[in-house]
Amino acid sequence: MDFVTCSTLKVERFQSLINREQDLSEIPGAQSRPRAKPLNEYLRLEQDRSRAIARAYHSGGYTLREIGTCFNLHYSTVSIIVKKSKSKT
Repeated sequence: MDFVTCSTLKVERFQSLINREQDLSEIPGAQSRPRAKPLNEYLRLEQDRSRAIARAYHSGGYTLREIGTCFNLHYSTVSIIVKKSKSKT
C-alpha cells in the first residue's frame, strides 16, 4: 500500500466519524471571534504603523506572512514588531 492510498484511507476514516447532522450554528460567543477588519483598515485606525501591525496580528485574522505582504515587510520583521508591542503593554 502506498502513502497516498494510506493517507486517503485515514482521511476517509476520520470523515466517517463526523456527525454531519450536528447543528453547529449555535457557537457560544466565548468560542467565536469577530471577523478581522481589512488590513488597510488597521493602518487607517492607527497613527503608528507598528501599532497597526500589532492590532492586525492580535485580531487573530491574519498570519505574520499576510501582514508582512500587506506592509511590504518580511514576516520575521512583523514578528519582532509584534513582540515589541507586547513588551510595551
